[in-house]
Amino acid sequence: MNKNPWLDISYEDYIGHMDSPEVDQYKMINKVFKESLEDFSPKSVFVPGCTIGNGFEHIDWSSVKSVTALDINANYLDVVRQKYGHHPQLKIINADLQYWDSDSIKFDMIYAALVFEYVNVSTVLKMFYKSMHSRSRLITILQNESALQSKVSQTKYTSLEKLNSIMHLVNISDFEKILHQYGFEINDKKIITLNSGKIFSVYELVTN
Repeated sequence: MNKNPWLDISYEDYIGHMDSPEVDQYKMINKVFKESLEDFSPKSVFVPGCTIGNGFEHIDWSSVKSVTALDINANYLDVVRQKYGHHPQLKIINADLQYWDSDSIKFDMIYAALVFEYVNVSTVLKMFYKSMHSRSRLITILQNESALQSKVSQTKYTSLEKLNSIMHLVNISDFEKILHQYGFEINDKKIITLNSGKIFSVYELVTN
């Protein structure tokens, strides 16, 4: 099995790339997570592809019962542990999302920001569906396809260019069709256009 390129990207390069003016996605991911926490006040949260815990500072640790943070890169999770490991509600999982068994644990909110670009969409949607109850919310951010923008923006952090080999932008129309096939309904959708020119679709999904 080929080594996943995410394992070769340091958290310093990841933050530098995502927070650079050419990309400017770090703050966007943080803001959407903050707004979602405020809107839904979840007691149990699952963040697959959590990287270094972007936005975890917005979690109300005094009221949340569980926060499950999953990432394939153990070094990213070390940062999460250093920052938030003193909270007993935090569960850290080092795994590839596509092969992780959730044991049918139910979460109030799943926050999957720029996750579907790196996984089998059907596999992960089925997993998420099993991890939701009737009042759960799945918040996901997709990078829209563009003929004018590259998948991975070029910055001085060249290690991120390795992701071109595994990143596959999800066709929005196809994604919305497959949502219904796997039992999801779109409760809300908004479009975010960054200064870089890249466009993102933010979905609030529920199970039907």
